Amino acid sequence: MGYNLNFTSVLFDFSIRDISFEKNGIIFFSFVNNQYQIIGYKKFFNLKQLGKKNILNFIIYIKEFPLHSACLQYLSDNFQPLFLGKKGKCDLKESIILKQEKKENENLSYLDLYSNDITSILYNNNLRVDNENNIISALYMYCLNKEPKIIDNIMESIRYEFVDFKIMCTLARDHDVIKHSPSFKKGFTIELNERIKKLSNNQNNNNNVFSKRFIKRKYYTISDSICNLNISNELISFFLEKNHHDGYIDKVNKLKKEIENERKVNDERMQILKKMFLQFHLYVHLIFLVLFLLLLLLFLLIIFHCL
Repeated sequence: MGYNLNFTSVLFDFSIRDISFEKNGIIFFSFVNNQYQIIGYKKFFNLKQLGKKNILNFIIYIKEFPLHSACLQYLSDNFQPLFLGKKGKCDLKESIILKQEKKENENLSYLDLYSNDITSILYNNNLRVDNENNIISALYMYCLNKEPKIIDNIMESIRYEFVDFKIMCTLARDHDVIKHSPSFKKGFTIELNERIKKLSNNQNNNNNVFSKRFIKRKYYTISDSICNLNISNELISFFLEKNHHDGYIDKVNKLKKEIENERKVNDERMQILKKMFLQFHLYVHLIFLVLFLLLLLLFLLIIFHCL
């Protein structure tokens, strides 16, 4: 009996071939099966290069990688214990996040996962999480040392409608990288405006407080609650542009250094292992060479003796 995967990992190897020029490109992407996704190669080819030609030779090779899809499925099905530790949950408070020790999160290897894989996992409707807040808690550390473009792609996959108001405000105030993400700014602003409208219309006590801006993930256990605060555009700007407590940048930088140092240690270990492997490989070749020379010498001695 087969196992239904929520992901399809595909390699696209394509090229444009002509007498006067040749252009090649490779894309590896993991599609989420329950989502509509379009991928492309930005500025891959300029049609002016064709000149007056009417024919374009375009070659494409497509190969699926089910093993990679299965790995993403495993990460998706075990997201909370793998990303948040044994408890499977984490409160996004400064005292926990910024002072987190390795003992609380013994395995930090998820910090080195490929960002496109993280994004694919987050777009999955069947991601096994109790609530969207747990996703934010996991991403807090992951996004500390990533490029702004990567973070923006990740934050675009967040379903802000199901994130607690306090969590969004904490990100906007304390996370120096996430709060500058255009996707986060857009999602944060739209969500706060929507909640303000509901408060002004006295709909905050309605059981159906969530509209249909986002699809509810399959394994949510959501308590329908909304923050009763009057929030203006000035307050949103204040959250996004100000740092509110002394030393927070130093604490974040310290955590970044710890992550980078751990990565350097792993890289050094890999270099040592490679060096040992090369040395072993060299010794094996030398041994075979010596044996060959000895056999050759023995063969020559036998021939000489026979003569």
